[in-house]
Amino acid sequence: MIFRDIELSDRALIENAAAEADSLSCDDSFVNMYIWRELYAQQIALCHGTVLRRSIKNGMPRFSFPLGRGDLPLILAEVAQMCEGRPCFEGLTEQECREVVKYLPGYDFFFEEKPDRA
Repeated sequence: MIFRDIELSDRALIENAAAEADSLSCDDSFVNMYIWRELYAQQIALCHGTVLRRSIKNGMPRFSFPLGRGDLPLILAEVAQMCEGRPCFEGLTEQECREVVKYLPGYDFFFEEKPDRA
C-alpha cells in the first residue's frame, strides 16, 4: 500500500468513496481533508476498493476508518500489520469501533470519546 499526499485531483475519488460509505462526518469531507492535509500530515492510499487515510502524530501513524465499499477485514488486517500489531484509529463512530473489534479479534483496544477535538 502506497500512501501519498492529498491533491486537488483527488476530489472525485474521495467524494465518491465518502458517498459509498454513507459518511456524514466532516472529517471525511474532501474540502476538510485538503485544507488540513499539511497540518495533520494526512495522506491517502487506495486499498482494496477504499480510500484509506493516515496521519502522523508524535511519530506514530493513525488511521481513519476506510472510505468506500472494500474488503473491510482484509483492509483492517493490513493496517494492523503495518503498525506491527498496534493499530491506532481515530475519529471512529460507535459502529466503526464495533467493526474494528469484530474484524481484529485478539487486540486490546481502548476507545476514548473526545467530543470536542477542535
